[in-house]
Amino acid sequence: MISFSYENSIIVITRQSKRERNKVYQQRLTDLLSKLGLHCGCSHIFDRFSELRYYYIQSKAALYEGEKGSPENILWNFGDYYFADLIGALDNSTSLKSLCHPNILRVHEHDNIYGTDFVRCLRTYIFNGCNIAQTGKELFMHRNTHAYRLEKIAETIAMDVQQLPENQRMQLWFSCRISCVL
Repeated sequence: MISFSYENSIIVITRQSKRERNKVYQQRLTDLLSKLGLHCGCSHIFDRFSELRYYYIQSKAALYEGEKGSPENILWNFGDYYFADLIGALDNSTSLKSLCHPNILRVHEHDNIYGTDFVRCLRTYIFNGCNIAQTGKELFMHRNTHAYRLEKIAETIAMDVQQLPENQRMQLWFSCRISCVL
């Protein structure tokens, strides 16, 4: 283990295999942090010491996003906050709205006006490979209810998501993720 102070932080680099990054290891670390009154952001596991700066940035991002999104915790993993960090970085360089597909903005507006949850339904549907049954299960929604919502979404955006090429579905999925922070 290597530890040092840097930019008002304590940096700790531990040697662990991917198998060691489990609940037991994280629980031990959480217990230690709790005793010391510290918070921790963890990067992805890495094996190239020359790329330490990237993982330091990940740790800082995990700490920042974690304290903002889940302040009740004291340890946050970068993987859990990847999209929040990515969207934050994009927001600093451009208008997030400019990255959203106009049809998703229309669905987002519909959600705001009518109190529906179509953006989340569509995002989950695309994430699950356009599988209605799996999406319904994940959203705790009957398959037929989800199918009905997809029909309403298709009417709103004037396209059948299942018939779109993969790259267009990815653009819609990413637009759904972005619209959640608008």
